[in-house]
Amino acid sequence: MTEQQNATIEDNGENTEQQAPQGDPRNAEREFRKLIEKRNELNDNARQARDERDALNEQKKNLVTEMRRLQTERDSKNAEAREWKEKRNEFQRQAKSLIENKRKMRKDNAPGNAGTIRALENEIRAMERVQQTTVLTVAKENDLLDKLRAKTKELEQAKLVYSEEAKLLSDVKDIDAKIDELFKSADDAHKSVVTLSNEGQTLHDQIGPVLEQLKFLDAKSDEKHQGYIQLRKDADEHHAKAMVLREQVQKLRDERAKMYGERKQEVQNTNKDAREQLFDEAKLEDKADDAMKALLAGGKISL
Repeated sequence: MTEQQNATIEDNGENTEQQAPQGDPRNAEREFRKLIEKRNELNDNARQARDERDALNEQKKNLVTEMRRLQTERDSKNAEAREWKEKRNEFQRQAKSLIENKRKMRKDNAPGNAGTIRALENEIRAMERVQQTTVLTVAKENDLLDKLRAKTKELEQAKLVYSEEAKLLSDVKDIDAKIDELFKSADDAHKSVVTLSNEGQTLHDQIGPVLEQLKFLDAKSDEKHQGYIQLRKDADEHHAKAMVLREQVQKLRDERAKMYGERKQEVQNTNKDAREQLFDEAKLEDKADDAMKALLAGGKISL
């Protein structure tokens, strides 16, 4: 190969290097892979944060169910306690009303006719003995009979009053029994009120810690959710950067491929020209040799 040909090839090589695209695709590819790896790492962390958030939400769901159960049972106990309280108050009201009625009955119908009846019966028996054992004039006997009839009538009236008093006494005894029954029912109702109120308070006391746990889980769940959102945002940003860089890498690859293709074509063309020139010089050397031989043989040289 001649010096001129070598110089031509070197010049072509220098021109090609000057036209090479800026940036190394390998560096861009390494940066692209870093972005993809970081994106995948962020997505993994986001999924973990999401799973932890969902686990906390499941705990919250169970606690809400437990709290509602406690509230339902508490409200049921309190409602039942109010019913028994109303019954207790009604029993007490009825008992007090009967006590007041009994007091009025005793005041308005004070008993005391039993002695009067015995006195009247004694008087009547004495009059009957006088009538039977004593000789009286007609006038005195008539007077005695009038008194006897009066006392008998008075006795019948006293017995009637006594009968009413006896009935009243019986009614009072029945009232006393009813009052005792009502007070016993009121006491039993009060015991139910106390028992149910205590049970309702116990259930209410259990709700407080559940609410505190719910507040804690809600805060942790929100924290995990915000972390999940931020990780997804960061992952999306890395993905967007990676996609932009991928386009740049592809562009560099295309430019490099085009440049290498052009250089290859230039080299091939140069080699072809060089081979053609070498082939022509060999022919010239053959002719020179033939001329030399002809000259030595004393022949005539033809060019």
